Amino acid sequence: MQRQIEFRGKTNQGKWEYGDLVHNAFDGSKIIEVGIQSERCYPVEVIPETIGQLVKEKKGEKLYEGDIVVSKSKFYETDYAKVVWLTERCGFYFVAKCIGTDLINRNPYESAYKINSQKVEVIGNIHDTVHEAHISLLTDIS
Repeated sequence: MQRQIEFRGKTNQGKWEYGDLVHNAFDGSKIIEVGIQSERCYPVEVIPETIGQLVKEKKGEKLYEGDIVVSKSKFYETDYAKVVWLTERCGFYFVAKCIGTDLINRNPYESAYKINSQKVEVIGNIHDTVHEAHISLLTDIS
């Protein structure tokens, strides 16, 4: 089975676009090529900071880098985490604030969980307004 590679990015008009990621060599901008799988393909410029890769798709539900999730079984002291790429672990992880030190991550303020280790529900992302007091704290997690 071939894995679908997909990205999303937000335009200056606030609309999410989905497709392939293309780097413009002339001016350094990043665009999402929408409609790659169809006959009609067109480029859309997006805000580079909002670009996130599709991490997982299961039963029609998609999980993207930058999504904020709530765990059905809890991440240490919190229910909330965000999806991030951890270069030192070469993969996508749920990262949650915690008290104490994650022995693998060696960070006293956050813990990382493998994507498949938790049952979660996507409740927003770090680029849109989410109306939960706890979630605003997650935007500080790198």
